[in-house]
Amino acid sequence: MSIQAVAWALEQQIRDPWTKLILISLANHADHTTGLCWPSMGLIGREASCRRETVLRKLPELEAAGFIEIIRAAKGDRRRVHTYRLLLPGCAPHAHQIAKTRRAGGARAVVRPAHNRCEPAITTTNHQRTVIPSLKSLPSRDERAKEAFQGDGGEAGASQPRDRSDDGAVQLQIADAIGDRGWSLLMALPSDEVGQLVAKFRTGALDRATLNELRLRAMSV
Repeated sequence: MSIQAVAWALEQQIRDPWTKLILISLANHADHTTGLCWPSMGLIGREASCRRETVLRKLPELEAAGFIEIIRAAKGDRRRVHTYRLLLPGCAPHAHQIAKTRRAGGARAVVRPAHNRCEPAITTTNHQRTVIPSLKSLPSRDERAKEAFQGDGGEAGASQPRDRSDDGAVQLQIADAIGDRGWSLLMALPSDEVGQLVAKFRTGALDRATLNELRLRAMSV
């Protein structure tokens, strides 16, 4: 448990209670020197008093708002647990190394952080508030769905997010375009496949045929 990370999470201005509780749950497991943690979806849901589907939906919103970074597990690990990095002040994005370790007698790759240090987010003598984007600044679900299908061909990706480097914002629009269980599918896909979908979206190549295939896959997640 990181008291500094929890204190940081409590200070963030997030209006939605479940989103705030999910961030606090992540902070409860985070290392304040790296900002990294890897709790399961079920554990986050129990601590935040919400369903697993709610956790799946809220995590990408936290990432898009700049509170966390989702580090997807290695491809091929069906029981994979994602790693999350809290974007604490003083922790540089490239100051961490992720080491893969394997459980004895099994083939499961578990992502674990190396113990690289950076400045703690908050100490007993440093309670300065951090300016971080608020979730209320994100576009609504209806607005994102509308943007995803703008254009004569009715293809997703005609409207580009303002920040082209923000994969989380693009994933929000892709999930809305897929529809029900869109987040569940994106969280279950390997990181390289998600990256390909993001690239297609940005170039306007994410057509209806691809979306229909994704909807069918989402039904089995």
